[in-house]
Amino acid sequence: VAGMALALGAGGRVLMRDLRELPGGSAVRGYQVKPWVVLHSSFEEVLFLDSDNFALTDPSPLFDLPAFANAGAVFWPDTGSMATDSFMWGLIGKPPMAVMEVESGQLLVHRGRHWRALALANHFNSRGPGAYYIHLGGDKDLWQFSWR
Repeated sequence: VAGMALALGAGGRVLMRDLRELPGGSAVRGYQVKPWVVLHSSFEEVLFLDSDNFALTDPSPLFDLPAFANAGAVFWPDTGSMATDSFMWGLIGKPPMAVMEVESGQLLVHRGRHWRALALANHFNSRGPGAYYIHLGGDKDLWQFSWR
């Protein structure tokens, strides 16, 4: 981690925490980690980048985007569309909508403004492999359903 921090120019400002040492962290696996780490981050504004996602330029201007200031969250579109016949629409009490899927490999979230949606995303994802992922496009659809 120290070598990567130096390579990225972080100058020692990177703190690595072992998920297994945090309360409840040892039970979190795979895609379930994404909402869990955002929800439990020590930062109020979080840019989540998946392990296979690498910023080619300084991402700090993203925090100044008008879309982030207005909505408190920025999601990037994926290539597919969400299924309008998913049981999840009824579960969240919303009419089906034809919307693009979101890419769950990167997202920008203000935790204070969206703690409820983050808690719901964490709930959905903690039960995802056995209950939700098999009916959806994995974890990425659960982010959108959590924000509706």
